Amino acid sequence: PTFSPSTQVVVLHAMLRDAGQVLIPSEMAPLLGYSAMTMTRAFDELETARLAEVTVRGRERCLRFNGDRREIWKNAQPFLRNPVSKRLFIRHIDGAEGAIRAGLTALAHYSMLAPPAYTTYALSREDWKALRQQHKIIEVPAQDPDASEIEVWWYPPALFAEHGMVDRLSLYLSLKADHDERTETALEEMMEKFKW
Repeated sequence: PTFSPSTQVVVLHAMLRDAGQVLIPSEMAPLLGYSAMTMTRAFDELETARLAEVTVRGRERCLRFNGDRREIWKNAQPFLRNPVSKRLFIRHIDGAEGAIRAGLTALAHYSMLAPPAYTTYALSREDWKALRQQHKIIEVPAQDPDASEIEVWWYPPALFAEHGMVDRLSLYLSLKADHDERTETALEEMMEKFKW
């Protein structure tokens, strides 16, 4: 079974911020934008999957991941989901510029891959809903010269974004099922450069 989005966010936090630290639900909740209850459930999922150990200190539950970043990432693979819940092409709209770049657009930034003809943006479900309320969204075919690709994510892509790009690990998870040889090569190149 794949992790819930909030559990995946905790894994990414450990990978991208600090793998060795002790995590506490009440501290993680405001940091990641979830309730303390949701964080507690995420800790349970991580403990069940044997990716981390939970201890109790006073009234707080404390979670520590097993192993270093590379081990955590390897052991978490069977549980991690593609962050993209849906993809669609829309006619370009103003205001998308502020959105986080994702997909092949971000991969081109992190590797030697040539940028695609269209720009891919990642939005959380809330941001996508807001965008639909503010603009008339027109779906178009990918070949449309005015197309932008929108990825709606299970968790907010902005959480770990750097310089307007989605983080490398979420990007990897969003594209690893793409069996295009160039994409696979670019993903390998990007992951080789990742600072474990």
